[in-house]
Amino acid sequence: MANENKAENIVEENVVDMETVVDNSTLETETSEPTDIEKLTAERDEWKDKSYRLAAEMENLKRRTEKDILDAKKYGVTSFARELLEVQDNLERALTVLEETDVEADKKQAMVEGVSMVKTQLSKAFDRAQIKRIEAVGEKLNPEFHQAVMQVPSDEAAGTVVQEIQPGYMIADRLLRPAMVGVAIAK
Repeated sequence: MANENKAENIVEENVVDMETVVDNSTLETETSEPTDIEKLTAERDEWKDKSYRLAAEMENLKRRTEKDILDAKKYGVTSFARELLEVQDNLERALTVLEETDVEADKKQAMVEGVSMVKTQLSKAFDRAQIKRIEAVGEKLNPEFHQAVMQVPSDEAAGTVVQEIQPGYMIADRLLRPAMVGVAIAK
């Protein structure tokens, strides 16, 4: 029996409380750097995210480029068209003056026809470039398309365009030049 007690004491001395023992492998993973697999997984995820972002960026760039090309086709002639508007205005003035002057009928007719043909050719070129005249007289004043330069006493409703001093033009769906107009005010 004495040997049994000794054996129990030895066993009890060698018994260790498992809650106080810390597993060495757990300690190492908590305090050390990530494993190679974790590093590679994180790097893969980072590259995957970058590739998705780059693909989205390329798609956006493609759309912007296509829009810029379409805009260049539509509006590329804007500055040149503005200069041609002055030519159009001068042709209309020339026709008005020719029709009002006292010149021999046969000479006058030839000049009017010549200026009219040039004006017609210019109008066709404007049509091909999608340049259209803004109708102003009789319309309500719209500051996006009309530039009011004077007020005219009129029987029309206040704010109605009653006189066009210089025509306005649009190129496709953009304003090329606003119409300079006179606006009605109450008498």
